[in-house]
Amino acid sequence: MNRGTRRGHRGPRTRGAVPAVVLGLSPTGLAVAGSLGRRGVPVLGVDAERTPAAASRHIAFHRAPPAGTDALLAALEALAARTGTRPVLLPTADEHAAFLDRHHERLAGAFRMLLAPGVARTFSSKNDFGALAARLGLPVPRAVAIGPGGPPPAVDDLRFPLVVKPDESHLWTADLLRAQGLPPAKAVPVADRDALGRLLRRLGPLGHRTIAQEMVMGPDENHVDYQVLVEPGGGVRAEFMGRKLRLSPPHFGLGTYVASCWEEDVAATGREVMARTGYRGVADVNFKRDSRDGSLWLLEVNPRFGLWTSLAVACGVDLPWWTYRSALGLPWEPPAARYAGGRHWMHVLWDARSMRAAIAEGRGGWGGWIREALGADAEAFVSRDDPLPALANAADVAARALRTRLAGRRGG
Repeated sequence: MNRGTRRGHRGPRTRGAVPAVVLGLSPTGLAVAGSLGRRGVPVLGVDAERTPAAASRHIAFHRAPPAGTDALLAALEALAARTGTRPVLLPTADEHAAFLDRHHERLAGAFRMLLAPGVARTFSSKNDFGALAARLGLPVPRAVAIGPGGPPPAVDDLRFPLVVKPDESHLWTADLLRAQGLPPAKAVPVADRDALGRLLRRLGPLGHRTIAQEMVMGPDENHVDYQVLVEPGGGVRAEFMGRKLRLSPPHFGLGTYVASCWEEDVAATGREVMARTGYRGVADVNFKRDSRDGSLWLLEVNPRFGLWTSLAVACGVDLPWWTYRSALGLPWEPPAARYAGGRHWMHVLWDARSMRAAIAEGRGGWGGWIREALGADAEAFVSRDDPLPALANAADVAARALRTRLAGRRGG
């Protein structure tokens, strides 16, 4: 762990509070840190890079090796030892959850974790989870795994169009996909068998197992995420859901403009998923409703906090705080009243790209988008009481744009 990193924690502290170690400083990590920091919890933010979130007044930043390397294990153990206690360890990305799962026995000696052993291993592989969900009778679209040898004959039993995904989400980085001339999306659509063959030839150099899955038809608004906290005893202690109004890239990317909502069948199915799989901890469960018949389909279970956790917090469903309390075995009671629907979260920079695509498709205009941005109840980086992450993010974007422009001039 780099001892030259910033130690000063500028948020109010609760005397004697056990520190929280937030692993990964994306917008998700910033949301988790903000929730805890505002309640006086000392937050140690760990990442391989100094991201814009590291500028937060709620975070004491610590640089560490990447999650894909076992060197991170020793760095985290050393950090825990320096705190003089067993901090609460909170993963914020798929690769972090997988890392915790791989080293659960050793990390459990240094940290308190709500994520049960084996959970991430079960859910990180889309092929393994799909097989499990099918055995348990959960509503997952039919899919087949595709290895280096190409698509198996079972592909012909699927109904086109399909979407092709990596077996593990974090294996498809934006840079890898762009290098193959593909958009940086979570999934790539294919209309027929020939299109599937062409795509697999382009994906071949990546060397990753992929999944071909029947496409759930419908607009972006048919995506609903169910965020939930399941305690060690199996009880559902908190739940929240949001509708993705825009995605980036459109139709097959991450939610960039989201509205809080409540749908009884989503909640019932989400609880059933948690019960049948024996899930414990916090999860972000992705659903999509098929426009052809209104059926609800389970797409994936992410063993971590969701990207727009700050929207749940803004609606009074403080998943990071309650997860922290549960990991410590402390009592708490969530509010009894149902949260408000129709509140919005936006990632302004990503959503601007989404809106550009929407306008090209004849949906909406910039005037409406500006009103949406100004009226959002939560934003990925923007916070009145914590302005530095937004400024750092804007500076990063400007620097990248300048480097791209200079590189274009040199290339010209």
